[in-house]
Amino acid sequence: MIFVLIAFVAMAGFLGLAVDVARAQAAKAELHRIADAAARAAVANLSGGTTAAQNAAVHIAAENTVDGAAITLNTSSDIVIGNWNSSTSTFTSGGTPNNAVEVFARRTTARGNPIPLLFSSLVGVSTVDVWASSIAALVTVHTSTQTVYGTNNLWLSGEPAGTTASEPDAEYPDSDHRWKYDLAGTYGGTDSSKNYSTDYSSGQPYSSPAQVSFAISSGDIISVSVPTNSSNEVSKGPGDDEGYANGTDVTKGGTVSIDQDEAADGVEEHEISDITTPGDTMVAVFLNNNVPDDGTAPTPLDFSTQAERDYTSLSPQLQQSFYAGTGTTSTGSTQTITAPAGATRLFLASMDGHENSNNSGNYTATITDQEIVTVQ
Repeated sequence: MIFVLIAFVAMAGFLGLAVDVARAQAAKAELHRIADAAARAAVANLSGGTTAAQNAAVHIAAENTVDGAAITLNTSSDIVIGNWNSSTSTFTSGGTPNNAVEVFARRTTARGNPIPLLFSSLVGVSTVDVWASSIAALVTVHTSTQTVYGTNNLWLSGEPAGTTASEPDAEYPDSDHRWKYDLAGTYGGTDSSKNYSTDYSSGQPYSSPAQVSFAISSGDIISVSVPTNSSNEVSKGPGDDEGYANGTDVTKGGTVSIDQDEAADGVEEHEISDITTPGDTMVAVFLNNNVPDDGTAPTPLDFSTQAERDYTSLSPQLQQSFYAGTGTTSTGSTQTITAPAGATRLFLASMDGHENSNNSGNYTATITDQEIVTVQ
């Protein structure tokens, strides 16, 4: 009986220790999950600056609890912004370019919130410090260089060859407006038989926009880069001014006049939303693998002011056309665009209110696709 009692006490002690260890391990797993989510949220907001990244991490952490208590991140010690070097698999605090964030999630005595222990308190150990960390980074997965022509019509994105624009050119026909409708088809090809028998001339160029060569995934962080030089100018038609991809009027200075898609009539064309933006700007749209004529066009976006074009990050909806410009703000900051849920394709074009097919010039755009990856 004495031996049984002694053994029972020992077994109870080991079981109590096992319970406390399991509680601490469960807390650590929860902290690691929170650190992962907070680091990824911070990286997704890096383009908005340090404060935006920190606020995103703090917000995500505050929405979670560990062992029944909320987690509060200290922006000066728990959120570290720096650089992740994929070649050496190293994180440098404060390193440039800023493409990674390390987050520490803590339940410690110093914070006044250690994990309480039940059975271990019988031997004088009433709490235990538990913490976890995670590093998330923007990792480049694709880079592509695309030629975007002035003849590319964004509202023919994803449409089968031969599809026409939704509304005839209001200024057709004359020598500057030779075709009634823009016509979907691969750049470089022409419709030698003409689209309509009343067209001004034969040999109408096809106007489908440039599709980015790599597959898009939901949540991808996209950035573009278009130089502003004489090799990257577009004109909306014969006799019109030349413009850069950001809408700068190269011929006269200032900004090219603000346009909307006339065929969209303020709403949509081929279920791709209208847009308000300077003419000649590079515009874009995300699509899934389907033809977009599905009756679900989103609300049009407005980029008529410089402030609206100076976004640092943008999250457009599927089939919602948006301003891509040169990929930088007017002060030189890199702009990022987050691919929406369901996105598999990205199309780029030049903005014209009507008839892209008589435009000239092109942009050379470098498109970079980055994914948020938990690297440590």
